[in-house]
This record gives sequence, structure tokens and C-alpha cells, in this order.
Amino acid sequence: MQMQEPGFAAGVAAVLGRHGLPPGRLVLEITEGVFIQDAAMAVEVLTALRTLGVRLALDDFGTGYSSLSYLQRFKFDKIKVDQSFVRRLGQHADSLTIVRAITHLGHNLGLQVTVEGVETQEQLAVLRELGCDQMQGYLFARPTPMTDPMTTPIAGSPDLERARLRSLFDGPQAKAYA
Repeated sequence: MQMQEPGFAAGVAAVLGRHGLPPGRLVLEITEGVFIQDAAMAVEVLTALRTLGVRLALDDFGTGYSSLSYLQRFKFDKIKVDQSFVRRLGQHADSLTIVRAITHLGHNLGLQVTVEGVETQEQLAVLRELGCDQMQGYLFARPTPMTDPMTTPIAGSPDLERARLRSLFDGPQAKAYA
């Protein structure tokens, strides 16, 4: 809904300037629903954000109003595989097939692929094997309130938590796709 407001991209630019944040450090996650009401306006706003240098992710890919045409109409930086597919990994073969297809599609389009909802070591192993670029989920950390705005959740975590996170990634590196 915010993207439909006049001056949205200019507002983002003002906030970036006010806080001294380089635009490339900001990733805005856009759901596919943004294209439903006015696709032309959505592409216009996304193009303005891209011109600023802001990176854009297509969130919850594969659910809701999914259409591959969105990937043709606008060049995103990444797609995020919805957690509903990840939850079913190991339980339903079709989930593995879908995550594999989305990962290959994203990489073939030159996009990063992020998966949401990783909760088990088994899911992590499968997603590593598929070559997913980034992963999110309770396996890594649960949401916590920030006590200091200058502290990120990992930097502000106790040493034990940082060690646990590092141990999750002691293994083969993710595959790189051209």
C-alpha cells in the first residue's frame, strides 16, 4: 500500500540521506500483490527505487498471485522462496521439486535466492545442496527486540549464540551459479 502513495521513492531517498545509509545496503521486499492493482505504477515506482540504488527482492515467491510475468516486467535482485515450501521439505517430493525449480529459475535469471522458514538441520542440508544463496529461519535465530539501535542481532548476541551460528555454516560452501 505504501508504494501507491505519491512520492514513495522520494521518501525512501530522503530517509536514506537523513541516516547516511548507502542505497545499496537497503533491500526492500516487495510482495507480488503490489502488481495486482496497477502493474504499470508498480514498475514505475520500482524503477525509481532501482535508480536510487536500492536493491529489491520479490518476497513470498510462489504463493498468492504468482506470475512469472513479474520477473519479466521488472529486474529484481533476489527472490525469496516462501516458507510454506521449506516446511514441507522431506515430507512431500513436490516441495523439493518446487524449491529446486525456483532456485534454478532465480539463478538462471541472475538473481540471488533466499529461502524463508529454515528450522531444521535437514532442511539446511537440502537447501545447501540446492545452492540457495541465503537462508532465514528459527534454526539461525528467533526474532528478538533490539536494545540498542546501533546493535545488530548477531553483533549483540552472546558469544555462545555467535558460535552456534558459525557452527551451522562449517561445511561446504554454497555453490555459485553464473
